[in-house]
Amino acid sequence: MLSRGISSEPGIEVIATAEDPYDARDKILQYKPDVMTCDIEMPKMSGIEFIHQLLPQYPLPIIVVSSLSGKVFDAIHAGAVDF
Repeated sequence: MLSRGISSEPGIEVIATAEDPYDARDKILQYKPDVMTCDIEMPKMSGIEFIHQLLPQYPLPIIVVSSLSGKVFDAIHAGAVDF
């Protein structure tokens, strides 16, 4: 649903979606996106932990998507650029 809304914006192309952080990491390597969105709650690993692990190896802007407002600041501290 989020990818459909984002891709309807002019100048934005959704190049991949992922089922979990491990799938996301593989797709980041494959597609080399300019920016990514990340949920706080994901299967297999929290979004915050994923951001902590991802950014040192693959620095890219990450926009956090979450209804958990208290966790958004944790994500920003982990390296997310917006929410």
